[in-house]
Amino acid sequence: MNLFKLTDSSNSKFCLVVLLWVITTCTRAETHALEGRYYLYGVMEMAAGLQLEKDGTFTAGVEYGSASGYAKGKWYVEDDVLTLESEPTLRPAHELAFDSFRERPRDALLEYAIQNKYSSLDFWTSHYILEMRYARYREPPRIKPEFVHFQFDHGPAASIKLTADPSSRAMLHYAPNRTITKIGLSTSQIAAPTRWFDVSPSSQMFNFWWKKPTNQPITYTEPDEFTLAEAHRRLEEQDAQQIDTHYLVEVFHYDPMKPPPIKPMTVYWQFKDGSTVSSVWTDSTQERIALPYQANKQLEKVGVRMEGATEAIEWFEVTPEARWLIVEWDAKPNPAYGELSDLFQYLQLDVTPGCLSLEIGGSTGCFRPG
Repeated sequence: MNLFKLTDSSNSKFCLVVLLWVITTCTRAETHALEGRYYLYGVMEMAAGLQLEKDGTFTAGVEYGSASGYAKGKWYVEDDVLTLESEPTLRPAHELAFDSFRERPRDALLEYAIQNKYSSLDFWTSHYILEMRYARYREPPRIKPEFVHFQFDHGPAASIKLTADPSSRAMLHYAPNRTITKIGLSTSQIAAPTRWFDVSPSSQMFNFWWKKPTNQPITYTEPDEFTLAEAHRRLEEQDAQQIDTHYLVEVFHYDPMKPPPIKPMTVYWQFKDGSTVSSVWTDSTQERIALPYQANKQLEKVGVRMEGATEAIEWFEVTPEARWLIVEWDAKPNPAYGELSDLFQYLQLDVTPGCLSLEIGGSTGCFRPG
């Protein structure tokens, strides 16, 4: 019997009561606590129930039209945001979806390898690189870098507010009579940077990557630094004109979710002469697959298919100059948990009096105690 299978909409709330009562017999939480049972209001034709336990775990069920789903996992609160993360599956993904395909030339691949300080540059220039990127990322938290601070070899320091997401950046006028020495980031203008980064005096553009572990301070990577000439090659025309007289700092949030295990996938490399070479991708944490480059053979397309599957190969066309191929993938919901189970994979709810609110399908919903 599937306790999470909800019937018609008129019985949805009753079914959710039974579902959540079977899951837990926990009594109603006190008014100042969040643990307890909630029901969703405000989203047309959708019924959902949520049970928050004192030990930081949750269970949830949802129905929308003929689709349904359930999940269990952990919950936590930070800065008036309640986050639900469903527990990772130990079973290989039932089916994968390949969301997007991008390609870049050899020069971009080489620059990427140098920027990330990868060894054996000869390997990167003598291979096709197929990058398999898991498409799920955690949303930026409310606590985030807001200001960038500069120190110089002499003269006053400077602080500038970063622009809003999705592109957090700041430009500072370049003064040739003094040299930049350090850059730091903070969550407010009056807060001191948690860390200062030494930077090269020849650099004029800096990229920072950050994430914030739960209930811990923000962490940053060492900045990627670019000289004026390198910045010109990377920037669009408008920014390239400004970089001549400014420093540019760009700040990116990067907190990918752990990918689920996968079943072996066959990767097909098809060339213009009709020949095909295959590789096997077995580990979802393996981000790159390489194939030796041959100057006399032009790669025409790459394809992917789960081993043993009867479906057609999913092909991606490749241009002649491409050497770095990027495929974003995701796991389709496990049928055992329902089509909508992914709703709770990483869901953020605003904590307000009497309501855990969320934006969904263009509507503002509210989980209220029930």
